[in-house]
Formats: sequence, structure tokens, C-alpha cells
Amino acid sequence: MPFSDLFSKRLILLSGKGGVGKTTVACALGLASAKLRKNTLLVEMNSTERLAPLFGLDKIGPHEIPLAPYLTGINLDPRECFEEYVLMQIHFRMLFDTFFNNRFVSLFLNAIPGLNELLMIGKICFLERAIKNKKTGEPAYDLIIVDGPATGHGLSTFEVPQVVHDAVRVGPLRKQAERILNLLNNPKKTTFSVVTLAEEMPVMEATELLDNVRKKLKMPLGPLFVNAFHDSPFTKTDREKMSRLNSPENQSLAPYFACSLLESERNELNEDYLKMLREKNPGHETITLPFLYREIKSSHDLKPLVDYFLKLI
Repeated sequence: MPFSDLFSKRLILLSGKGGVGKTTVACALGLASAKLRKNTLLVEMNSTERLAPLFGLDKIGPHEIPLAPYLTGINLDPRECFEEYVLMQIHFRMLFDTFFNNRFVSLFLNAIPGLNELLMIGKICFLERAIKNKKTGEPAYDLIIVDGPATGHGLSTFEVPQVVHDAVRVGPLRKQAERILNLLNNPKKTTFSVVTLAEEMPVMEATELLDNVRKKLKMPLGPLFVNAFHDSPFTKTDREKMSRLNSPENQSLAPYFACSLLESERNELNEDYLKMLREKNPGHETITLPFLYREIKSSHDLKPLVDYFLKLI
């Protein structure tokens, strides 16, 4: 799927090796979508509130809150998702508090493998169907961007609906799994993108994750984002000249030559691993995102990435 089609989807799921800048990419995509005046929801899945500091907040929490014009955020809490789901089924708060809101039931529910993941994905599915205006049928959100779990956990998280669907033959859980799969496997609505770095381990993990998504999840795949890519402003001839000039006679310029040559070496290394990534994933669109020479403390620091995304459309 070309990048130009990305913002026409309803749901973008992101995953990748921990530390590759997945949250940064999710936030930049959300800000770009908001610039297009699309009502956008940024979703974290029971995370340690990585998005909140970018918007000057202590936390986002399990309820939708505005982050910027056209941009809303939520950090899904499995317990909150469970409570909401059960109350939708039984409609009685007192009954919920009596039978479910106690320590023993909580311990039992926490021991059920995959339940938390199913509840959070179910909540995302519910948010995708949410209506802003019942008369016109206008959706609450034009686009939902999910900052999903890192590689291994991310794969198992999105496998849960299919496992439940295959294991449970009747009942509300089966229907919930069917609704989720109908959304996750719909190429018109959903896309799964991987974020990586042009380095050895991230490239290997990204390739393995893409292969597993194709074979196990069979979800529609979107662009592969190569984050923090070092572009060198120097040609090969420039680098050769700098190497010759970096001599004892030019000691006053030594720090500048060293910095320039180091940046060139980083670029060469990134280029090599980008080539490897493309060879291992032929035909898959890769988007290289520029390295930002600043500490990312707020959403304003992501402006170069946001502008870059908007130019690609």
C-alpha cells in the first residue's frame, strides 16, 4: 500500500522493536492527520504514558481527552475495558460491583491468557464504530492510530482475536472476536505498519515481524517506516577530500572534520542496512524518516516529521 493512501484508512496499527521510535512515529502521523483536519485518535495500549509528556500532560488515562485541534488521545486500561464491556452486556452497575468488582474475581480474570489484549482490541473496534452524529451517521473519528506493543508482544496481541474465534464456538466472546477480525482484516479500513531503524537487530526483527504478519495474522500491510535515518550531505568525493585534509597541518579544523566524517560513516551504515531491509522485503514500500538533531521533549519538536509526512501525500 502506498503512503499516499495511508490517511484514507480508518485504523493504523504500529509495531516494532522496542526503542526504534514507534511512539514518535505514531505521534507524528497523528499530528499530520490532524493538520489534514481529520478527527484523529491516538491510542496507547496499557502503556507507561509515553505520549502524555509530548503534550505537556502527566498522563492521558483510560478516557478520551483532547491533545490538540482535531487530535484526541487515550491510554487503554484492560480493567476499564473489562468493566465497560460487562456493563454493556448486563446493564446493571450493582450486579457488576457484586460479582466482578472483587479481589478474587480480579485475580482469576488476570490469569486468563489473552483476555486483556482481547478487551483492549475490542475497545479499539468499538471506538472505530463510534458515531458523533446519529442523524448524519458521522463517525466520531476519521482515523485511529494505535501505538501498539513492541515486536514479540505486538504479534501475540493481535493474534488473540483469531485464537478466540477458533476456540470459542458460540456466545458474546465469539461475536466480539468476529467483529474485531472483520475490522483487522479489512484492507479498506485497516493497515499494519512496522517501525524500525537502519541497524542490524531492528532490521532482522522488522523482517521477522512482517513475515509473521503475512503468514499468521494475514492483516493488510502498510509502509515500513525506517526511523532516524542519517542522510549525509557529502558525496564520496567530499569524504575523500575531508580525509586528506584531516591532517596534523589542519589541527584547528580537526573537530569539524571528525564530526563530518562520523556523520558520513553513520549514513553509509544506514544505507547498507536499508539495502538489506529492502532485499529481505522486496516490493514493500519503505519510508525513511530523517534523524532529528534534537531531544524530543514536546509535540512541537516533531514538526520536521509532520511536514515530511504531509509532503509525501
